[in-house]
Amino acid sequence: MTDKKFVSFYSGSYVCPFCDFSIPLSDENYSKYLVGNNHVRKFQQQITSSGNAGYQSARTPVIPDEEFIIELKRCTNSECKKTTISIEGRGADTKGLQLIINPLGPARSFPDYIPKSILQDYREACAIVDLSPKASGTLSRRCLQSIIRDYWDIKNKNTLFDEIQAVKPKVSSEVWEAMDHLRKLGNIGAHSEKNINVIVDITSEEAKILIKFIEYLIEISYIERYKTQQIFHSIGEISQQKQSEKKVTLD
Repeated sequence: MTDKKFVSFYSGSYVCPFCDFSIPLSDENYSKYLVGNNHVRKFQQQITSSGNAGYQSARTPVIPDEEFIIELKRCTNSECKKTTISIEGRGADTKGLQLIINPLGPARSFPDYIPKSILQDYREACAIVDLSPKASGTLSRRCLQSIIRDYWDIKNKNTLFDEIQAVKPKVSSEVWEAMDHLRKLGNIGAHSEKNINVIVDITSEEAKILIKFIEYLIEISYIERYKTQQIFHSIGEISQQKQSEKKVTLD
């Protein structure tokens, strides 16, 4: 999974969180701003005294209590072209604050052959994992159910419990047990306790582990199947090409 950290001000490239391509940074696709209560200053590239290219403020900023650094990084991959937007706090109350506001949350970029409904629930689970871990866990549960129904073709079952029981012969014991654990944890957000005075919460770190498992399921199902199909297709193409070459030689 791509680690969506802030790009150093003197870095020459970054990994796009949307497509996982390593993208060189330049004045064409990278902007950085210092934003305060009454001013906005754009940082401009210039050659330092040592001869190295760096980024410095066009004006020497006096940083008051509340200022923010905003970075815009546009992907130059022709199939992506998306912009990553990040914010860093520079004030007394916001120092150390780092937020990525586009894309929201720690969602990975997955191929478009993954069913859209699964990707939508997955991205939403990522987007709210810190805001509402319990709701994020419920969405991970929903992702699990959709994957079981679609990839493993488990149909006509009344509950997720029944669906997990039906998929048991198709997966390893470790994967099956993790599925059942996710179901139980997702139920915390999906169903209230019989005793309303009993409060069971899920932390954001726990919800992130559920998201990791969904990512793992996507990897071992849809992505592995696609890779396998590509290998088989390539072998067939190579065989046909060699047979054609052999026929030309014999003629």
